[in-house]
Amino acid sequence: MIKFLDLCKNHRKLHSALVNAAEEVISSGNYILGPKLEKFEGEFARFIGAEYCVGVGSGLHAIELTLRAHDLPSDGEVILPANTFIATALAVKRAGLKPKLVEPNPRTYNIEPSMIVQAVGKRTVAVVPVHLYGRPVNVRSIKELTGLPVIEDAAQAHGASYDGIKAGALGHAGAFSFYPSKNLGGFGDGGAIVTNDPQLYRVIKAMRNYGSERKYEHDFPGDNSRLDEIQAALLSVKLEHLTEETNRRREVAHQYLTNIDNHHIILPIPDEPHIQSVWHLFVVQVENRDGFRSYMDKLGIETHVHYPRPLYQYAGYEFEGSRKMEITDMLAKRVVSLPIGSHLTDTDVEFVIEAINKFEP
Repeated sequence: MIKFLDLCKNHRKLHSALVNAAEEVISSGNYILGPKLEKFEGEFARFIGAEYCVGVGSGLHAIELTLRAHDLPSDGEVILPANTFIATALAVKRAGLKPKLVEPNPRTYNIEPSMIVQAVGKRTVAVVPVHLYGRPVNVRSIKELTGLPVIEDAAQAHGASYDGIKAGALGHAGAFSFYPSKNLGGFGDGGAIVTNDPQLYRVIKAMRNYGSERKYEHDFPGDNSRLDEIQAALLSVKLEHLTEETNRRREVAHQYLTNIDNHHIILPIPDEPHIQSVWHLFVVQVENRDGFRSYMDKLGIETHVHYPRPLYQYAGYEFEGSRKMEITDMLAKRVVSLPIGSHLTDTDVEFVIEAINKFEP
């Protein structure tokens, strides 16, 4: 069986270092807002190329707290892509704002600056572009064209770069998730915000801890959203190996892009000199998706779908400008994620390629 993801295999080589890191925290008696978190925040900020990092409880909270820290009007609209995970929209709603959905580019899967400009209205107060599947968006152009706060949803883009600047450091702030399946994944929920804005950093850092900068002084409407010491310690271990993991993902992606040759399969766009993806997911388009997935499953190759339903189809959510979106609907019916990551051997990759090349609807 070729698994879509095998976290146990990935962690096996790091087992001793991970156990030692956890034991250090257990023995220290410091479990929340301690030295391990401070250490990881510094390391991750340097990795991204940002001045500041704040560890929080999840990627959802990372987006929500950053939006709340901007103190935006409660009736404001926030532009985001229609083809993303529900957490992006939920964070906007939890911040008291209204998500406004925009169609993606059908080949890059990302929203383009020109699409965003067309969607900006009188009530638009911010933009949350998603670096979907690990491919970075042209955030700099979004900032220049809109003049609005741009909060990057970089949950899938740890280490991706555009024009040599890493995702998270392109906008006014970047929100990351450390959910276990991410390229830099923890052993539970976790997230972080990076920014170069000292005032934004100060407010978010307080907000994650009940709005408090000093004990029993609560200057901001806060939350309880803190990346705990054990998660921070474990993430520090994994951060040391993130470049190695990313390089392997890029190798697998290159093999897929070079050797998959089947006119029934639409491949993603390769990297360009100024665009470096981290290939969190390798997503193809197949018209007969159910047939393709059944075929792959019979061969022992696990696939997934990211994402099977557009945001505006979920009950309980209302979106500004919601309407039938042809590109988003089409992608939701056709996208398939192939196995990718350091758990794959060269033999595994060759088997996946051979299987895909023999597929007939």
